[in-house]
Amino acid sequence: MKNMADRPSVLKGATLSAKEVAVVSDRYVLLQPLGQGGMGTVYRASDRLTGQTVALKRVRTAKDQDGNATLDTRLALAQEFRLLATLRHPNVITVLDYGFDDDGQPFFAMDMLEDAQDIITVAKRSDLNGKVTLVAQMLQALAYLHRRGIVHRDLKPENLLVTNGQLKLLDFGISSAADLLGVASPGTIGGTLAYLAPELLRGAAPAETSDLYAVGILLYEMLAGRHPFNINDAASLVYDVMNTDIDMNRIQPSAADSPQVIAALRSVIRKLLYKHPEHRYQRAGQVIELLCSAAGIPAPPETGEIRDSFLKSARFVGRTEEFSQLRDALGEASLRRGSVWLVGGESGVGKSRVLEELRAFALVRGALVVRGQAAAEGSLPYHVWREPVRRLVLSAALSDLEAGVLKPLVPDITRLLGRTVEDAPPLDAEPARLRLAQTIIDMLRRQRQTAVILLEDLHWTRESFDLLKTVSHGVIDLPVLIVGSYRDDERPDIPDLLPNASVIRLKRFSNTTIAELSRAILGPLGGRRDILTLLERETEGNVFFVIEVLRALADSAGRLDEIGDVTLPRAVVTGGVRAVLQRRIQRLPADAVELLQLAAVAGRHIDPVIMNHVTGTPERLEAWFNGCANAAVLEFVDDEWRFTHDKLRETLLESVPDDVRPRLHRSVAHAIEKAYPDEASRAVVLAEHYRIAGDADKHLHYLLLSARQARAISRHEEARRLCQEALELLTHPDDQRMQTLRLLGDTYADTNEYRQAEKTYHESLKLARRLSHISGAAEALIGLGTVSWRQGALGQALQLFGEGLALAQRANSIDAQADAYNGLGVVAFDEGDFAESREKLEKSLRLAQDGVELWRVARNYGNLAQALVYLGEVSKARDYYEIALELYRQIGDRRNTGYIVIALGAVLEQLGEAKVAVACYTEGISTLRAIGAPVTTLTRTMEMLPAAAQDVLDASIMLGFRQVEALQTARQLNAPFLECSLLWNIAKRAAVMHDPAEVKRRLADLMDRARDRSMVSLECETMAVYARMLASEKRLVRSAELTGLLSVSLKKHAVDARVSRIIEEISPQMTADEFTEAHDLGKLMSLEAVLDQAIVDLRRQVVFTST
Repeated sequence: MKNMADRPSVLKGATLSAKEVAVVSDRYVLLQPLGQGGMGTVYRASDRLTGQTVALKRVRTAKDQDGNATLDTRLALAQEFRLLATLRHPNVITVLDYGFDDDGQPFFAMDMLEDAQDIITVAKRSDLNGKVTLVAQMLQALAYLHRRGIVHRDLKPENLLVTNGQLKLLDFGISSAADLLGVASPGTIGGTLAYLAPELLRGAAPAETSDLYAVGILLYEMLAGRHPFNINDAASLVYDVMNTDIDMNRIQPSAADSPQVIAALRSVIRKLLYKHPEHRYQRAGQVIELLCSAAGIPAPPETGEIRDSFLKSARFVGRTEEFSQLRDALGEASLRRGSVWLVGGESGVGKSRVLEELRAFALVRGALVVRGQAAAEGSLPYHVWREPVRRLVLSAALSDLEAGVLKPLVPDITRLLGRTVEDAPPLDAEPARLRLAQTIIDMLRRQRQTAVILLEDLHWTRESFDLLKTVSHGVIDLPVLIVGSYRDDERPDIPDLLPNASVIRLKRFSNTTIAELSRAILGPLGGRRDILTLLERETEGNVFFVIEVLRALADSAGRLDEIGDVTLPRAVVTGGVRAVLQRRIQRLPADAVELLQLAAVAGRHIDPVIMNHVTGTPERLEAWFNGCANAAVLEFVDDEWRFTHDKLRETLLESVPDDVRPRLHRSVAHAIEKAYPDEASRAVVLAEHYRIAGDADKHLHYLLLSARQARAISRHEEARRLCQEALELLTHPDDQRMQTLRLLGDTYADTNEYRQAEKTYHESLKLARRLSHISGAAEALIGLGTVSWRQGALGQALQLFGEGLALAQRANSIDAQADAYNGLGVVAFDEGDFAESREKLEKSLRLAQDGVELWRVARNYGNLAQALVYLGEVSKARDYYEIALELYRQIGDRRNTGYIVIALGAVLEQLGEAKVAVACYTEGISTLRAIGAPVTTLTRTMEMLPAAAQDVLDASIMLGFRQVEALQTARQLNAPFLECSLLWNIAKRAAVMHDPAEVKRRLADLMDRARDRSMVSLECETMAVYARMLASEKRLVRSAELTGLLSVSLKKHAVDARVSRIIEEISPQMTADEFTEAHDLGKLMSLEAVLDQAIVDLRRQVVFTST
């Protein structure tokens, strides 16, 4: 129990010392203490995420021996903070965020009430009506709390602040945990003595009537100008509260007040202050009516905002089983067993409420909760991830590269981190997506607390599923819980897109649960049979419909608690729920409705920066927000404004006449351009707005920009759609059409749709030649060459790359020349001409080094290293692989980093560094597994591999089983490169298992497939293995012949390192003449003929060995 002398000390003007300056929860920078008391200290703080100023209260707690809040304390505060998070009322302070800081101490952030004064101070300069209005606002807040089953327990002037005529109620219920917080002595009573009801001093539990007693004291103090008792002597004060009647004669009328009004007010106050609670008023709503009647003023209306506080913040009902599953998943996540969950159901069934309850539950258990929401149309790339990533960057140390990778998702990351963030080096589409996913996983790994990621309305997103799928694989051993919601009637395929996600499907409420919800909103009135019958008939258990029907009934009756006083209609939703929503919107002024239509055109989430450019002034914008919130059309949730339900937005969009719609979209587009002039990521949104606005030039401009962006982040289908839409506008043969065709060809090549890619590249080439556009023709030819090479048509690829190179040189296009030489180099490699491959790749490397794209340099070092291996320059190959590895790490390309590490391991194994090689293999496989990339040393194989076989291949190579199944899949899919990769790995595993028959069988199959596909490099490699096998079987002459054959077939100046080792092994076992004769004879042999013979020989030995 606190005496008046214990009121918090006001610290305005005080500043924090350097030692005291702190950042709470990585988000709030403490600026200045505002006040302190027995429960803790309130600070002015800056929110790093929003840039806004907030009030942050750090609650002082009892601590254990480690200096952390005790378990009992945390449990008490868990209930308290959970309560704070769910309250939404215009006269109750909004709690924006809460949790426990790094020291284990609780905090919560609230709206900052600038220039606020307590109710008594404001009352001193207010007339009678002003005083009564303030008390009525206080009673409205109490009516809301009491309906929620909450007793405030500590009403006093310091907890009733007024700003701009609006009262805000603070600090409700905190005193209930005072004993656990360690700030109350044993046997003391929570609350402030001067405002405690008599029964509380007798040991009774706090109740609604004890709050109303405090209202009476405050009202008396406002009207009489003083407290009814002597508050400077605690013993005297206790006696007076318990026994002394209050002198009502101190409440005297002023010159402007009617004696009859004062007499009526005295009567209300007298009943509020009866010593026995049963004699007082029992409900806050009742006091409002009587108080206003006594003052001769109308009772304040039940605004839409107040009504919405009852309708949408009612007690959580009906989802016990579903919520328990998510609660258990959170517990598992806290033990580093992360998971992904999907919550599905029709629109309005209550998905958002489930996620909101999970958010509150997770926060009080010390989790970091972030939320993102997909947009219905015109969304930014990876829109649903943007807000979650913005919050996560505050609590993870990011390298410059990582910050650059996240910059497209977080355009203001420079401000958030307080340092300059440069763009990350560009990558091709798929590596860029994998790099982004791995950066998010790494950022989650560095969080100091369990992270809960809520992703709403996934039915409106496409590209984010690829990112979510990759991230979900990376969080299984992290303290991370990801929960997404979606409309399962619109997108029943979503669980198939995330096969590792657990699914919860929400059904409509049963009649029993409808009754629970009705009572939670209306109190006992909600259990009336006629009301329940109406709700059951009109809503069929859809939660949104239940709320809208109750809202419509309250509109008709005037107040929610007066629904029972009117005759209920037979039907509420005549014309459907949309008609009900339309009537609500039409009650707003015409200019407010037009702004709502503009906001609806812009999207469900309302960007104040954009809307400020629409409205013209911040004052008009603030008035519009307040008016729409009062009408329950907009709400402020998680630091942002949005429509209270998307059905409202849909209703607004349907109400826009066809001839008005283009003007609205044009206005929104202009506002976006002004608000975000340098954010290219908004191109796809602007393209859609200008399409509807009928501005063809700007539509085309943003279409092409967004197509390039979509390809850059692996949104292949989106990029293709945008290109095709642009081509419909580009009817004239010009440079833009040519470049768009080439971009479209790239999107087809990205997804291995080679026939379409060839067709589109040819169209681009034809147009380039018609326009005499040399560099455009070169790029098209190089694209065609790449497609031919990937399909194994090496001769055709060689010709196309050559033609492309000639044109690139004429156009002096450095990048195109580098790409052409690289193409010629990889073709030469596949033909077995490793010296030629080296020459072309070295030229490509020199050109790439003159450019600005690091990925080209890294690519060339990696390709060149592979050629050097086959030229016997293994040490130099190692050096080049290490350079490539460093570059890929520098630009954040995790996929190619994994592949290069594995290739480096193979080189180190040849150099005899077995232990380091094993470490490289382990690192490479771990890297690729972490990002969900296929694990193979044949990188090109995977570029050609249909997605259906990738998981099988990963399992067979990484885990060493299911190999036969994988091989069958490869053959069914007609994926020869994959088949060869699997045969090679099966043969190696058989060698480890000492199964020579299986080794020979698979080696023969491998030779057969390499011969059929004219894979010269693979033919030579298998022949080298065969030669080594012959040497081990003492078939020395035949082995020596093969060393001669290989020395010619490899077309090199130095003998391959592996062949050299065979020679070293067999030559001591033969005379010099015998070896030279056999070796020279081999040089005259035909590789194809020897392959045929080797296949027969190997298969004959398999039969012999097997029998």
